[in-house]
Amino acid sequence: MDIKDIRRFRLRKLLLSRFRSKQSALADAIGRSPSYIARLFSDKPEHSRNIGEALAREIESLCDLPVGFLDQPLTNVEEAGFYDPQTNPPGIDSAKLPQMFSHQVAIFNDQVAVPLLKISPPNSGDVDAKAEEVDSVATSITLDRNWLQRTLGLNDVSFLRVATGMGDSMAPSIKNGDILLVDTSITALSYDAVYMLYIGGQLSVKRVQAEIDGVRIVSDNSKFKEVMVPSDMVHHLKIVGRVVYVWNGSEP
Repeated sequence: MDIKDIRRFRLRKLLLSRFRSKQSALADAIGRSPSYIARLFSDKPEHSRNIGEALAREIESLCDLPVGFLDQPLTNVEEAGFYDPQTNPPGIDSAKLPQMFSHQVAIFNDQVAVPLLKISPPNSGDVDAKAEEVDSVATSITLDRNWLQRTLGLNDVSFLRVATGMGDSMAPSIKNGDILLVDTSITALSYDAVYMLYIGGQLSVKRVQAEIDGVRIVSDNSKFKEVMVPSDMVHHLKIVGRVVYVWNGSEP
């Protein structure tokens, strides 16, 4: 694992432990936009941004971390795919952390266990609100790491979650009951894609397209009308993640 991957791993652990996986909170802490943070975690070469020496030291300074914190090599525990409290940021109580990494298998292993998507209610106003599991036909799914790399171009899978297609609005692309892989590291509308998001308090899966004066919410099913969200209202959309793969199921 080279230094850019180590820094991304450490930044993800910082995001989990100190900012409760909220990219917007990390963005505020280091004076960057949420889309900038999304690029730091993106596995797409055309969208990703490396954490260079200057940025690493700046993040450490702004987050009150020891110099070189982001450059710590992975421990044996972390390489095995488990959460290691020995490398926590200062002041973090491991007993109160969501054990996200314990559900994952490290990128060095052949199999990746993807857990069920859990989300907190939108606009709850309670940072300690317990995340709830999304209804799904699968509670977890185990996938081959090489397949993920080859098919999705993903090396870091710690934010992948499994969910299920809801309703008919995205048919035939996504049908009710189809199994979805959702990349929950994407919490901003950084580019046109299919997202899981809250619209007016309703959890939906929709195709989102950027426009000059806002974003367009598109259903692949022509029976459902497109919705235009003006620029000054886009912040009301809560992005849960980007749908990166769909298993379309049907009876023979």
